Amino acid sequence: MRLLGAMTFIGASVLGVLDAHAVDISGIWMGSIQCSYGRGSLNITVGRDGSISGGVTNGTVTSGSARGRSVRFSTTNAFGNVSNFTGTVVGDDMSGTYRQSASSEVCSWDASLRTGIRTSQSANPGKDPEPNYSKLDAKKKRAAREKDAQSFLTAGAAAARYCTYTDQMVAAGRFSQAAEAFRLMGDSVRSVKADRLAKAASARADVCQRKQRTARAAPARKANEVAKAQPKDVARKCKDLADYQKKLEKAGQTELALKVRLQAKLKLKCR
Repeated sequence: MRLLGAMTFIGASVLGVLDAHAVDISGIWMGSIQCSYGRGSLNITVGRDGSISGGVTNGTVTSGSARGRSVRFSTTNAFGNVSNFTGTVVGDDMSGTYRQSASSEVCSWDASLRTGIRTSQSANPGKDPEPNYSKLDAKKKRAAREKDAQSFLTAGAAAARYCTYTDQMVAAGRFSQAAEAFRLMGDSVRSVKADRLAKAASARADVCQRKQRTARAAPARKANEVAKAQPKDVARKCKDLADYQKKLEKAGQTELALKVRLQAKLKLKCR
C-alpha cells in the first residue's frame, strides 16, 4: 500500500510538471477588460518562454509570466497606477480578474487566441509572432494583415466619432490592434501613426467622461439654482402686486384691488 501510494504521488507530481511545461499558450491574445467605470481592450503576447508583453487600454505590461495554464501580469498607466492581473487558460480562451492600486474594486478580463497566430520558435520568442498557416505565402500573409489593420482602423474611427468614455476606450483598443497588425507587417510608420491614434483616443476618453459627468449633473444643478432663485422671485412679485393693490385702493377701485389680493394669495401664496 505504501509503495502504491508513493507511486501515485510521484505520478501525480510528474503529470503536474508535464502539464506546467507542455501546455503551449504562446501567441497573440486579444480581448477586453471590464470594470464599473467602463470597458477597454486587452492585447498581449505570450512567448514560448512564458514572457508576457503588450498592454491594455491606458496601460502597458511591465511584468508578467505564464506557467502551464496560469497567467499573471501587471500593467502601469501614464498616471503610475498599477493593475495586477491573474487568469487561467482554457483552450483558446483565457479569463480572470484584476485589481487596480488606486481602487479596491475587483474587475474582470477575458481574451481569446487570435486565429492562426502562434509565436515564432525563433531566438526572439514572444516578440516576433508569425502566422501558423503554412499554406499562405508571404504576400498573402501581408494581405491578410493589411485587411485586419484596415478593419481595426475602420472600427476605431467609427467608435471615435462618439464622445463617450466607452466609445473612446473601444476606439483606443481598435487602434492599438491596428498598430500591432502594422508592426507584424514590418510597417513601423503606420504602426506609430495607429499607436498615436490609440493614445489620443485614450486621452479623449477621460475628457468625454468628464463631459458626461457634467452633463448628468447639469439638470440637478439647474434645478437647485431655480429652487434658490424662486423665493426671491416670488417675493418680488408679491411686493409688486401689493404696491399695485394699494394704488387701486387709493384710486377707489376696491373691488379690483380685492381680486388682485386674492390672486396673489392663491397663485403665489403671498401673505
